[in-house]
Amino acid sequence: MIVAPPMRPAARPSGPPVHTWSLDAIPLGDLPPSFLSLKGRWKVSTVRTTGPDIRTVEQSARSANPVYNLLLVKGLRLADVTIRVRILSVSGKLDQGGGVVWRASGGRNYYITRYNPLEDNLRLYTVKGGRRKQLASVGLKVASGKWFGLTVRMKGDHIQVHMDSKKRIDLHDKTFTAPGSVGLWTKADARTHFTDLRVEK
Repeated sequence: MIVAPPMRPAARPSGPPVHTWSLDAIPLGDLPPSFLSLKGRWKVSTVRTTGPDIRTVEQSARSANPVYNLLLVKGLRLADVTIRVRILSVSGKLDQGGGVVWRASGGRNYYITRYNPLEDNLRLYTVKGGRRKQLASVGLKVASGKWFGLTVRMKGDHIQVHMDSKKRIDLHDKTFTAPGSVGLWTKADARTHFTDLRVEK
């Protein structure tokens, strides 16, 4: 549910800082105050379950192809980072699913890894000057409407991407070396829920 106080990142007593965010006190339909929407329609929403409803950040804009819907965390700039999130793809005719961005400089320069149920693949890209370049692609099958976990780790030029706790991508790249923002990403009309966002330095 993207846990902890909405404006105050939590930190463990020892080890690297851990940042999490709570949605519990934020009205449904509002944008979490710790986040900045650069493109798309991002809002606090819920997903029904057999237990308590899950609070999420949802992207619901039906943007044109190839618009990138982007939501960044305010005031957090990291180079070496681990990002974890759970993602639920709901719908989309042009695109589905989504992922995370890091080492972002505004809305036109960043790393992105994402899963797309329409294409049955997990991919890693750079977006530089607004142009996307594929670094890796792995074929995977996760049905639309099913939660999946996504984790990315980058240290120096070494990138590892895990999906549902299994390593899927492992490579080195030096396109972006400076600290940058982290955030959430979808493409075009992909309607997607994100929850349990966790960022570690």
